[in-house]
Amino acid sequence: MGRTAGGTPAVPGMWRGARGLAEDVRYYGRIIRQRAIQKIGHLYPKVRLPKQYGGREANVIAWLWARTVASPNPAAKGAHVPMVSTFWLSSKKGTLAWLEPVVDRRNNTWRFEVRTGEPPDRNAIRQGTKLGRGAFRCLLSDSPIEYSYLRDQATRKRLSRALVCIVAETERGRIYLDADRGHEQIAEVPLPYWRPEERVTAPCHDVDRLPMYGMPTWADAFTPRQLTALVTFSDLVREVRQDVLKDAGNAGVPPAEAGEYAKAVATFLGLTLGRLADLSNSLCGWDSTNTRIAHLFGRQAIPMVWDFAESNSIGTAIGSWESCVERVVECIEVIPAGQTRGGRVRQLDAASSWDDLQSILVSTDPPYYDNIGYAALSDFFYVWLRRTLGDLYPDLFKTILVPKTPELTAAPERFDGDKGKAREHFESGFRKAFAALRQDMDPVFPLTVYYAFKQEDEDLREDEGEQRASNGVDRTTGWETLLEALLGSGFQITATWPVRASLKWRMVAMGTNALASYIVLACRARPADAPQCSRREFLGELKKDLPAALKHLQQGNIAPVDLAQA
Repeated sequence: MGRTAGGTPAVPGMWRGARGLAEDVRYYGRIIRQRAIQKIGHLYPKVRLPKQYGGREANVIAWLWARTVASPNPAAKGAHVPMVSTFWLSSKKGTLAWLEPVVDRRNNTWRFEVRTGEPPDRNAIRQGTKLGRGAFRCLLSDSPIEYSYLRDQATRKRLSRALVCIVAETERGRIYLDADRGHEQIAEVPLPYWRPEERVTAPCHDVDRLPMYGMPTWADAFTPRQLTALVTFSDLVREVRQDVLKDAGNAGVPPAEAGEYAKAVATFLGLTLGRLADLSNSLCGWDSTNTRIAHLFGRQAIPMVWDFAESNSIGTAIGSWESCVERVVECIEVIPAGQTRGGRVRQLDAASSWDDLQSILVSTDPPYYDNIGYAALSDFFYVWLRRTLGDLYPDLFKTILVPKTPELTAAPERFDGDKGKAREHFESGFRKAFAALRQDMDPVFPLTVYYAFKQEDEDLREDEGEQRASNGVDRTTGWETLLEALLGSGFQITATWPVRASLKWRMVAMGTNALASYIVLACRARPADAPQCSRREFLGELKKDLPAALKHLQQGNIAPVDLAQA
């Protein structure tokens, strides 16, 4: 259908590709924002600027919070103290800003004041109240706060939170303001009429920080204001779907097509809600390097975050509904609609053969042994999508949470801690899946496998700085299992190439030697009459061909960290 920014129906022929759909998603996304402002705008007040900044009101980009706990030192008389991972607000050259703690030990009180310019001790600012990998320190007594104590207090629901800074937007850029008691009180709203009370899957190393620190349900990962905003936007997505249906009918679109179009617009707006949830929860940190909110899924795990940033959902900066709509629209605009026969998405078991899927082109990003619990992590989005789009896709959302049993993983917790059963489940499933794909794929084209697991990846926990145990399995197991499954199911690897596939500033790459690329394996079915050779002959071929192949890779501008696997 397509609409202009003013809402006037556009001529379909005026829009290339999926631009018409993109404009409608943007248009109805703006309607949702306008209605949300009417419903919850009072929960996101502006902030009064100091005189040196003009003294007027400014829009808030984010509220920065720190979780607090009663000091374990009896001398503090039960006073709560903050856990702050860093005092940096902006570490960008030219805009340096940090928090300075002001402590009154006689009265057991504390507060933070914003400072700008070069700090006297950068290391102290970087450290915050952290004590290395051990724990935090009490601001009032300098006593250590151990993680065992924090876990105990968290599971007893004895943690609280305190506003430590407000980030605002001005003509001169972003500024950082001292916490305001009025803003802190406004954020403490009643819980909404609905919230995702489904329990977090445990044990699972990718999500178990939540129940470990007093957040046993998915609703616990959000503040009351965040829950209120997300529920409001969810309601409005369902509401605006009827508007799309009505407008399409008024534009002369046949009823059946109007229904499908309304479904398409609502689906993209539902996905927008998922993106908003990723940027609007109490586990989003503040990125002082880029001075913006860091989304939760910077890597495939949910770490515990002690000082978090709360976005302004009705604003325009990163973390707002409007910015999330724009990111979704950017994706829609590059869809080559009208240039293909259309696409179809189905959720099927890769290890099964399907009669209606023959001569297929296969490109896959397989599971990484026990490294990522996709099903458990997916619940974070599933609970919101099910509420918002469940009636549109009843087959996809027929279960309360994402099914866990069929997932191909070597996680021992799925098998009562039995590592042997977990390994056998994963390896046999891998072989079965590739055998089925070999049977159904078009022999004209290669099967391509994307693999990004880094053998030396330590998966450091944000909260405890601890290295995740590898369940007694050598780190090369996932890589070896992939290769063995491919060869054992009748494939031969004809080429391996690194492919750039992730943003350079992604969270997992910051400060690490993370893989810059995926390793792509190009595979073809090995002929039944393929020649064989002895081990000695094989080594001889390697010695002959490997130097030239390595030189070819090195000349291909491949990052050093990628060369070993390539």
